[in-house]
Amino acid sequence: MLQKLRLGWNRIRTEATHFWSDDGPGGDCFWWLDAMLVLAGLRSKLSTRWIGAHIIQHLCNALFAFEVMVLVSQVWNGLDDTWDDVAEKVMGLLKITSPCLAIMKVLVMIHLRKPLAILRDFIFDRCVNSGDKTYDEVEQEKLNQFGRTMFRAMFAFIAIEMILLSIPNRTMASMFQMPSWGASTFLYYFFVSTLPLGLLPRLWSHLSYIGILVMGMRMKLGMLVHRYRLMMNVSNLDLNQYFGDMNRNLREAVTQQLHFLRQFHILANAIGKAFLLIHYYSIFSIGTIMFMGKHMGINVFSAAFVVMSLALLLEYYVWCYIVQSIKETATSIGDLIYEICALIPYNQNFHSEYVQLRTSLIIIWINNRNGYTVSCFGILRLSILAFVNLLDVAYTVLMFLINMT
Repeated sequence: MLQKLRLGWNRIRTEATHFWSDDGPGGDCFWWLDAMLVLAGLRSKLSTRWIGAHIIQHLCNALFAFEVMVLVSQVWNGLDDTWDDVAEKVMGLLKITSPCLAIMKVLVMIHLRKPLAILRDFIFDRCVNSGDKTYDEVEQEKLNQFGRTMFRAMFAFIAIEMILLSIPNRTMASMFQMPSWGASTFLYYFFVSTLPLGLLPRLWSHLSYIGILVMGMRMKLGMLVHRYRLMMNVSNLDLNQYFGDMNRNLREAVTQQLHFLRQFHILANAIGKAFLLIHYYSIFSIGTIMFMGKHMGINVFSAAFVVMSLALLLEYYVWCYIVQSIKETATSIGDLIYEICALIPYNQNFHSEYVQLRTSLIIIWINNRNGYTVSCFGILRLSILAFVNLLDVAYTVLMFLINMT
């Protein structure tokens, strides 16, 4: 008996160790992405082969439907009794808008399923590379580590929120009174403790998916930067060989850069559609969530609200930062082109080759300057400045609600 238990424990430990290793499923950031999508009620091409994934998907959809019915019933029952209270109005709006936003984000993910799959394949493809295999492998590993850290932090945040909401609290009990059709202690604790599990994966699904794709595209652009950096090391002892090598390397770099730009335009279109929901919901929700946290005083429930507002701010900042980082990486290509132009050796016998190479580099630099901007249908451009403007608007909304009470 003890031998069987020991063998079973060793098998579980071996499988767990393999899972968390770099070669196991837990070592792949896209495995965590697919797990997040399953919790959001969506499945990718890879997760369709998982055992039991469809069962988890249906259970998560059923849980979300149950939470939406409870939230709508709570708002409906409170229309006559407490709708004259500003805090109750704000809380009612949050209860209605949060599931609506989650549904819209899932619909956006379904709408963008094909272009996002194309970008995912592009990140794994070696059609864009630096020409330095060691450098490319290191950058791939950095992306994988960042993705794993991001997804593990998201799952940890969901677990923390579930623990905080499962702690009995009088304020929370008054805010989330169960409707008459579900008036039981078990259903109440089941509802409040699983609320983050039903909502957050749907609210974060497109952030996690598009976010990791943006980081992957920045990695690919970094490979192009490294390719231009390697051009500076071309030997100029033999000018005939120098101009031949430079023209060949430049043609290959331009071919890859044009291919990258085609994929980037797909990404920019996806970001524009997805970020618009985040922008307008953040304008409304961040200030109102902070107001509710202030209104409820210091307790576990208000702490959960403060953490939620910080998560929304972090989500908005991450989108702005990673998009701006792509533009900064593209700017470094222009800096390298300037250095390459300064290092081109001149000889009267190779005047035409000299002029041709400089002209080609300048044309690439001009086309590279404004090819990496991302805008939401022309309404706003993603940058750190957009995040600063959001902070100003969120503070204005908070002060407006405080003055209303």
